[in-house]
Amino acid sequence: IYQPRGGIHMAYLQRELKSINNPILRIVKLLSLKISLRHFLIKRIEKAIFERRDIIVVAISKMVKRDIHSFYDFPEQNIRVIFNSIDLNKFDLNKKKKYRKEIRSRYLSDDKDCLVLLFAANNFRLKGLRNLIYAAALMKKRVKPGIPFRIFVIGKGKKAIYERLATRLGCKNEFIFIGKTCHAEKFYAAADVLAQPTFYDPCSRSTLEAMASGLPVVTSSYNGASELVEDGVHGFVLEDPLDYALLSEKLMVFTDKSLRERMGINVRKKIEKYSLQRNNQEMLDLCEEMAQIMKTSPDG
Repeated sequence: IYQPRGGIHMAYLQRELKSINNPILRIVKLLSLKISLRHFLIKRIEKAIFERRDIIVVAISKMVKRDIHSFYDFPEQNIRVIFNSIDLNKFDLNKKKKYRKEIRSRYLSDDKDCLVLLFAANNFRLKGLRNLIYAAALMKKRVKPGIPFRIFVIGKGKKAIYERLATRLGCKNEFIFIGKTCHAEKFYAAADVLAQPTFYDPCSRSTLEAMASGLPVVTSSYNGASELVEDGVHGFVLEDPLDYALLSEKLMVFTDKSLRERMGINVRKKIEKYSLQRNNQEMLDLCEEMAQIMKTSPDG
């Protein structure tokens, strides 16, 4: 049994290039990928795995399954989709009010009741922070007076580049760079919406954590976890993460407090079907199924 939790490397490389806005830098990156020994070895190993016919591949989303078919001639009957899961106990809604007050009091001294968007990632470029900044600049121009918003950015990345971009676009004050944190659940509790216009995520844990925290999600179709997001019910899914105008439009919808609260209830109900216990049981069932096949096989 093989489970490519990081997705399909060829798909990742393809979408990594798309995330680079500057065409010259994109060419430089392409050349560096072609001569990289690390990427060469990963591709060779991955290719060797998918040339085998005696394994079952566990895809953590339907998107990963599609990517396997896109890049490799691998039998469909040997692929099982066991969706990624989340530890629901870690995201206790009973503590949400307490955490929300704590974080907002610490970071929102001017307006503790404003709309808070959350961006959570350790690769700012791949996960679409640049386009979120462009979307925020549009929001600032279009949102009604008296409806402030802030964007929490948690995770590790080259924040200086993005701070300069936000300054140039006139929305620097809307961004609060938190950095790495061991208490992500507190920031999910403090936020109102997860904004994740990612270029590649096999099945984003940030999306699942946000949903477990009762946050509507705006993400892209390049995120396997977007398969859980029904437009207008749990949030919105963008076909193109580069479309920052549409991203801005979808995020502005959440200035309606009653709508985001309603979607928040919907997403929590949805994610409760994808508990860690369910995932463990599905993996155990697969292992038992494989054990039975091995017992009855001529070589067993």
